[in-house]
Amino acid sequence: MKKIVLLIIYMISLWVHAQIDTSLVKHIVKVDDHPSQFISPSLLSAIETPQFNDSTFRRIYFIHGLGGDASSWQQASDACWDQTLNISGFFARNVEISRPEYIYSTLTTLNSAAYDVRQQIRNQSFIDYYQNNMNPNAAIMIGHSQGGLIIRSLVHMDLQPNANIPALGKGYGGFITVASPLQGAQIINNRSQIEQMAHDACNCLLKGPETSNIAIHTILKIMGKDQVNDNVCNLIASNILPLFFSQYYDNITNDYKVGASAIQQFNNDVNFTSYQTMPKLAIYGIEPRENILWRTANWLIKNPNSAPPFGANDDWEFFNTTIYPTYMSYVSNVCIYRSRVEILAGSQYILFPFLTPGMHLATLFLMNDYINKMRAWQTGVDWFNRANANWETIIGARQYVVNQTTYYYCRKCTIGQSWFISPTLQPCLDCNCREVRAIPTQTVTYTLAANDGIVIAESASNLPGATHCPLRISCSDVSGYDGSSHMQIRNDSYLERSFHNLFEGEYGMFFKLKRK
Repeated sequence: MKKIVLLIIYMISLWVHAQIDTSLVKHIVKVDDHPSQFISPSLLSAIETPQFNDSTFRRIYFIHGLGGDASSWQQASDACWDQTLNISGFFARNVEISRPEYIYSTLTTLNSAAYDVRQQIRNQSFIDYYQNNMNPNAAIMIGHSQGGLIIRSLVHMDLQPNANIPALGKGYGGFITVASPLQGAQIINNRSQIEQMAHDACNCLLKGPETSNIAIHTILKIMGKDQVNDNVCNLIASNILPLFFSQYYDNITNDYKVGASAIQQFNNDVNFTSYQTMPKLAIYGIEPRENILWRTANWLIKNPNSAPPFGANDDWEFFNTTIYPTYMSYVSNVCIYRSRVEILAGSQYILFPFLTPGMHLATLFLMNDYINKMRAWQTGVDWFNRANANWETIIGARQYVVNQTTYYYCRKCTIGQSWFISPTLQPCLDCNCREVRAIPTQTVTYTLAANDGIVIAESASNLPGATHCPLRISCSDVSGYDGSSHMQIRNDSYLERSFHNLFEGEYGMFFKLKRK
């Protein structure tokens, strides 16, 4: 029992996936025929932006996301300046690095956290100007996830008439957002559903082991099985699980729910000329839909910075080592008990004339026990099979629509058939039907949205006033990428390629940085 509870806790810490032959896991890999729907933002007109001498040293501020700290950008930020890393195809630049923290501001608002970061930037700007002979206004801000929204809030504050900008300037000249929910994160709106999904997982995954382990089954029966199960699952869903997702309940996240007023305020910054000309763009990731939950969880459970610089590319380890073996164990038990039921049924059919009433009842009792165990393990299999779709719903990547329609049941008609069903009323009237019954019906359809396992692409790519098309999918093509999940993108090969092109000036000369 303890192992099962620990497994559930581990799995529900946010779940992941690993590349294998999908033909071998057709039961768990659920991919609909519908392609992901994504509309790339329209092409943006070129805007003249400030230029800087790329031979001078410049500063990059790396700002962490929800639940992170200064170490969240460790590998990628080191790669930007440390030429001793000798990264093939990626060049260290003439830059200084800062990684501001705002971990004590997350219980308040984006504005409070942005104020905290702004003070750190202004303090560093003073040092850079007077001690390091650097231009503070040539600095670049790069923010991951919530960090990108901290940047938007900071910029918004500096655009206000009462911003009190220092004589040295704002301390930055442009910014980059990475996998940021620029138009809100639906997972924040739906965070209570994470607990519901965890409770469902606990109930479904405990049934099989509970029925097949005699000791556990006996103990639970004595203690009141249903009550014990509910208590364990409530403990996991209400107490243990929030330890992994506690940051999603921080007050700061309320500012970037879908529909939050702060998001609209940031969007309105396009009315400021100084904002329009500020160099800025969005980098975002998209994951394949196969086992999106487990693939995403791989780098939620495992720190992307545990990989070498830009090396967090394999996101199937957790699936291969934990999820898939567990799933196959459940499938195997379903097959075992189904086989036993079939053997008993066949034997009873053949030996029925020779069985005493007692033997007949014993066979039926044993068969019923196997059927119950088969169904219990099947409950776990069914949970695995719907887990990915449930996760897509929680993050807003799967939207269900209920359509109401009415059909008419027509009877005792004088023309043609004596009865028929029509989608409209008029044929019933034309046939002079004496009895017409309206039959309301409902159909459920859904749409799918490309996403990185946490944030949908339409939100992460939609930076109003961006001075270049968003980086991940090109402006003219939306296909051809293998995937980059929300946490993985902080240190994977896609970020390496994006940073290389960015620092070479391909997305605006402001971002061009001289190689060391």
